[in-house]
Amino acid sequence: MNKWEEFFNKNDGNNFPHTSLITFFFRHIYKIKKKRINILDLGCGTGSSLMLFKKKSFSVDLVDISRAALNKIKNKNKNIETFNKDIISYLKYSKKKYDLIIDSTAIQHQHEDEIKQSYSLINKNLKKNGYFFSINLNSSRNINDNNFKVTSLKKNKLLNLFKLCNLKKVDYNFFYYTENNSKHYIKFNVIYGQKL
Repeated sequence: MNKWEEFFNKNDGNNFPHTSLITFFFRHIYKIKKKRINILDLGCGTGSSLMLFKKKSFSVDLVDISRAALNKIKNKNKNIETFNKDIISYLKYSKKKYDLIIDSTAIQHQHEDEIKQSYSLINKNLKKNGYFFSINLNSSRNINDNNFKVTSLKKNKLLNLFKLCNLKKVDYNFFYYTENNSKHYIKFNVIYGQKL
């Protein structure tokens, strides 16, 4: 059993998307006037992003390596399709084009050569004017364990890797999260870009 299957057999994952995704979504995606808006959530876990996609015009594909996580998603939304695949395989063989591809801390769990491969496949899966939104976490100390992972990649390295997506209008921002006034933190690195 892989670590994600084990994790989602014991845990429910997140119940809501990160605030940076909510803000991005309402600034850039919600206002799109199309009959059908295709959205791909890579490493979707138990579908925390689904609360954003209630409009009938949203068609959402959810990809996760954990069947247990995908099983918890059923019946959350009628406009979804789930795929039990790893990120690279899905991106490599998908024929569908998306208006938005989301990575909420999934790609960061890959080895650097896999991150490069994933990022280099993003562009081919986006429609013209489509967006790629990515969150990567890092920390002031090593807090990795079997249930929580952060990346060691810092801003400049992340931005250099993100260039492999070959997107324009790239924006970077970050948010710090601390608990109980601790001097230790988790940094949410948020990067998005658009295919023009």
